[in-house]
Amino acid sequence: MDISKNQPPMAIREAYLEEVSATLRLRLTPLEVFESISEMRAHIDAMAAAYEELGMESEAAMAAALDKFGSSAHIGSVIAEISSKPFVDADAAAFIATLASGSVFGMSLMVLTDYGFAALNHPSANIITLDLQIGGGIGATIAMVAWKTRLSPAAFGAFLAIGLNIFLWFTLYQTYIMLGKPWCNLQLELLLTPAIFILGSACVRFAQIFRRVISASRKTPTRPTAV
Repeated sequence: MDISKNQPPMAIREAYLEEVSATLRLRLTPLEVFESISEMRAHIDAMAAAYEELGMESEAAMAAALDKFGSSAHIGSVIAEISSKPFVDADAAAFIATLASGSVFGMSLMVLTDYGFAALNHPSANIITLDLQIGGGIGATIAMVAWKTRLSPAAFGAFLAIGLNIFLWFTLYQTYIMLGKPWCNLQLELLLTPAIFILGSACVRFAQIFRRVISASRKTPTRPTAV
């Protein structure tokens, strides 16, 4: 941008900002352009005032301030890059990915566990649809808790396994005892305990991995300011 020292300082500034605006309008909404330009204007005026306090004429002070910001096209591109928002928030995307992974993993483990139990007791049963529904729900629920937990994968998995066995002891296990099939409880313990431990540990690991991926991809620089 060719800045003439014969122009009024405000005209020099607004001509510069108009060039920046032209670049911003290609990628940002009108409101985002207005906010970015208003912020830049305040920074430029503050820097020009600082130069004037050092004894420079107002026109020269404004020109020096704009020189510090650099090319209008370049700074417009940088601000547009920083201000552009992704279609889906990064944290939300990581949470959804964790939820989906936990749900799918829960389906897989429930199918394997239930078919293992069915093979020992009623091998002709066809319960895969119910397994997918229950496993998906359990996996998604555990994934939501795993997203917030500060426990390690192994500790979280152990906590879930112990809690599940306590819950089943007062519910399903009592049913098999009344039916005279206490061995079914042992079968369920041997099948469900490792399954729920693996599911809980995996959900925490999923959350850690997706957070790490998002963190690595979100290396957003701060809005550039003159130095």
